[in-house]
Amino acid sequence: MKRLSFIAALFVIIAFNFGCHNGHTGENCIDNNPYFEPEPLPESGTLACSFYTNSKISIDEDTTQNLTVAYIQEGSNTVFRYYYNDHWEATGSVGEYDTLPPPPADAFETAVVFEVPSNKEEFLLSGNDLKRANAMYGNICNCSAYGYLPITSGCIKGIKINDSEWQIDINILAEKDDVVFSKMISDRFITP
Repeated sequence: MKRLSFIAALFVIIAFNFGCHNGHTGENCIDNNPYFEPEPLPESGTLACSFYTNSKISIDEDTTQNLTVAYIQEGSNTVFRYYYNDHWEATGSVGEYDTLPPPPADAFETAVVFEVPSNKEEFLLSGNDLKRANAMYGNICNCSAYGYLPITSGCIKGIKINDSEWQIDINILAEKDDVVFSKMISDRFITP
């Protein structure tokens, strides 16, 4: 199983490197990138693509668990948040446990958060813009918690559709301790 995970991670890294390097930066990271293939919608778990006006991202260090945590608080920007969790929950009594599928070894949560000035109708974040936007990738897992990591490369593109909906395209990479995380998303973000 570890070998399959390693092979999948290696494929993602190679695809990302071809996708966001080799001339695919800025707008080309998404629009003219043949390797930009957004992930399909998950078949299980909970997915929320939301944005929050009059907000900001606050970043705190959790020294007890040695990880960074990102919070959405009241502020003057628009904050975007992709959030997915996949937790197994038993729905029956203990006596019915044998008829249920076994719990996954690695229930997890992933998130992408970033902020832009409230007056924007569209944006393209890449390079240093990602740092200024407090762009973070969150990874919390039963096996190991990495917390929120700065997005180190890639791009995020947004177009406002109306006051309650944005089209957001994400092609990003974050890394910590030689572990690489990537995310390719194309979805509508709505007010919660």
